[in-house]
Amino acid sequence: MKRSIHLIAALSIVLACMAHAKGAGPSKSEITAIESAYRKVDDLTAKFTQVTKIELLDRTVTKKGLFQYKRGGKLRIEYSGKNGKHYVSDGTTLWTYIPGDEASLATFAVDDRSVVPKEALSFLSGFGKLTKEFRVTASDAFGKSPAGTALHLVPRSKRPQYEWLDALFGGDHLLTQLVVKNLSGNTSIYNFKDIRTNSKLPDSLFTLPE
Repeated sequence: MKRSIHLIAALSIVLACMAHAKGAGPSKSEITAIESAYRKVDDLTAKFTQVTKIELLDRTVTKKGLFQYKRGGKLRIEYSGKNGKHYVSDGTTLWTYIPGDEASLATFAVDDRSVVPKEALSFLSGFGKLTKEFRVTASDAFGKSPAGTALHLVPRSKRPQYEWLDALFGGDHLLTQLVVKNLSGNTSIYNFKDIRTNSKLPDSLFTLPE
């Protein structure tokens, strides 16, 4: 469960490129544009595909789902398919469950670092303070001429839950691809599409149904 949270979050996240070259640092204007774009996001919805290479088992797992975020740390992640797990948070409490399976429900405090790390919360809040939370350099993980700004992000935390992120931001400065290298050795790639922002998502999406 923790592994999945760390991969979205960030919305705890939030994703393989086993080898990549790290270039010179990106321009200040590029970073500022990304931070500014995310500070204007009140809510965000996107479909995603997650491809994870599990090193221990030497196999690849592909999943699809829906990601929704709202300012204040509100989060909803729905994995599709049979036994697709849902992650829902109102910013204070995190619930995980499989629809139709009452026994699968688990509840956590969002500030429990063992469940949702600080880096994931920073990611889910919209990359609003990139240089504060990460050491930022340019990334070549998405090819020599990616369509957007490619950043290699190493968490500044003394107790990180993953090694690094490679993030590709499109022309609107919103995330379109994300690569996550976990401490376990697993690597995941997330591709986001049909991204919509500021669509006035209701708070009821970010809590358990009554």
